[in-house]
Amino acid sequence: MARLKRKPPQHGSSGRPVRAKAAPSHQAPGSSARNIRETIESIVIAFVLAFLFRTFEAEAFVIPTGSMAPTLQGMHKDVECPQCDARYQASASIEAEDEIERNRLELQQVETELRRIESAPNRVAFYREEAALRSRTDGLRHRAAYDQVVTATCPMCRYTMSVVERPTYNGDRILVNKLLYDVKAPRRWEVVVFKFPGDAKMNYIKRLVGLPGETVRIDQGDLFIKAPDGNEFHIARKSPRLTRATLQDVHDTQYQPAFLAERNWPSRWQVWPPDGRDRTGGWLVGTAVGAAARDVAQTFRIAGATPGTHWIRYQHLVPSAQDWDALEGGPLTPDQVAQIRPQLITDFCAYNTWTTRDQAHYHMPPRGGLHWVGDLMVVADVVVRAARGHLLLDLVEGGKHFQCDIDLATAAATLTIQGLDDFAARGSTPLGGPGHYRLGFANVNDQLFLWVNRSPVQFDRPTTYDASAVFGDRHQIRPRSSSEDAGDLAPVGVGAQEANLEINRLQVLRDVYYIADQSGAGGQPISDYDGKGREMAGRTQEGLARLLSDPTAWDVFTQRRHADFPLADDQFFVLGDNSAFSKDGRLWPLEQFGHYVERQLLIGKAMFVYWPHSWNRIPGTSIPLPYFPNFADMKVVR
Repeated sequence: MARLKRKPPQHGSSGRPVRAKAAPSHQAPGSSARNIRETIESIVIAFVLAFLFRTFEAEAFVIPTGSMAPTLQGMHKDVECPQCDARYQASASIEAEDEIERNRLELQQVETELRRIESAPNRVAFYREEAALRSRTDGLRHRAAYDQVVTATCPMCRYTMSVVERPTYNGDRILVNKLLYDVKAPRRWEVVVFKFPGDAKMNYIKRLVGLPGETVRIDQGDLFIKAPDGNEFHIARKSPRLTRATLQDVHDTQYQPAFLAERNWPSRWQVWPPDGRDRTGGWLVGTAVGAAARDVAQTFRIAGATPGTHWIRYQHLVPSAQDWDALEGGPLTPDQVAQIRPQLITDFCAYNTWTTRDQAHYHMPPRGGLHWVGDLMVVADVVVRAARGHLLLDLVEGGKHFQCDIDLATAAATLTIQGLDDFAARGSTPLGGPGHYRLGFANVNDQLFLWVNRSPVQFDRPTTYDASAVFGDRHQIRPRSSSEDAGDLAPVGVGAQEANLEINRLQVLRDVYYIADQSGAGGQPISDYDGKGREMAGRTQEGLARLLSDPTAWDVFTQRRHADFPLADDQFFVLGDNSAFSKDGRLWPLEQFGHYVERQLLIGKAMFVYWPHSWNRIPGTSIPLPYFPNFADMKVVR
């Protein structure tokens, strides 16, 4: 609780304290005492109202950790990549005082146990236990000496930069509606604050995904729900607004380092096919250097003079830390460029790429995504020059093509799915002839979405589909690629048929991937792989790179585990958006307090980020101004 400070005495021009003046002689007797009493009453009433508001209506909370990143930020570094200018955040929760205190208490307990063994009459019998405890002690002391975040990795260009000199910011401050769940039932996908089942003094924040009586299944990165009286699981889908709000960045053509281009690193977006066939009359690619001369932005133009469909496609050509080091030696030769292989899009999250002094000392690579993500979205800023021809948006999952065909003459859009001949959803878009448009097309949770200028387009039939009908068997879904069709190694495409248009910006985004791991993996990265897949993903960077780029290794994706979480009445299941680093319902010990949150432990719904960290300066300038509000990062929590 904030302590009320005593008001300092006022001073006159001489610097001496100014005595309080006596009341005028015409003031009624007792009026001074009455004024004092009224003032005190006003203050008391204000405090009572504030207390009631805090207790029954809303309360401010600070996010301590990054389990909900990037939706909500815990203690973090907020940085700008020096290579491509992309802004991103990396966790610094390890620097938090409570984390340091936990480390100190754990070290204290281990040292106490060591002293017990050292004083034991038959010390030899405890040889193995003593050796393990000494090793643990060394690790805890080492951690205490090196627990400072020193590097982070950009999500766009994968450049690993030093953040030692960057300030560490506290987590987002949010407002929580504490009255809401007294008048209405909690709903799936809401971000909720609750008392941790293992310690009611601790408040946690997660996304509510399972309701009373249901069974929640995590499988292939998605969530499936079996109703209380049901026999089958059905995929849990989100609204268009929530879908768009929870997608995470993969690539943006406005953040491409000029350094990579100068060193001949191949662009991720290329005219297709890349061998140069059928390019006559097709796409023309232009580049523009950014104001700081650090990044280049691509533009794609087509005049529509040649019949047929002309494509540009995205390949996930991400440089590793070793690649960045090698490129310092000079440009790549054509043979070296030919050896670069695209990878599958994964659940990589820049927030998790922090490394400590300890890890940097041992040259440990930054943490990367381990799991293939097939639920994607493409966003295109399009300038339509003439109302003719067709614009096509294409997403690939499991080797199947999901397409949106927009007739630029009629503004009609048609959605189709390879393998489902009877699937054809049609809708009318607000494309009104020549002009600037922002298009978004997504395939998420077995549903297709189309946005034009950020507004969802309505179709004449549901845009959901049955994955088993598309792939034959949901559990056989895996990435595919061949010499005839690059498939999931070129999973995003934009095509044009006799169209006259220009694309100024392209973005690729991915859905949240929920990991079906209940073990915690003993401090190792959690995953839902079994056997060979777990070994390839968890042992070495080379093994992970092969898993993500070699189609002969992709059978392991059919062996991913799933996890079920049954709920009784008045029990809820919660998960963090940052699934790889979230101690949520999956990892809580079942034998102690279960994987669920009791209704009585719910505090309320997170509503608004009212105070993201301040830049401590006037925006756009270097003029210092402590605690200047960071309006740009204030937002409604979705």
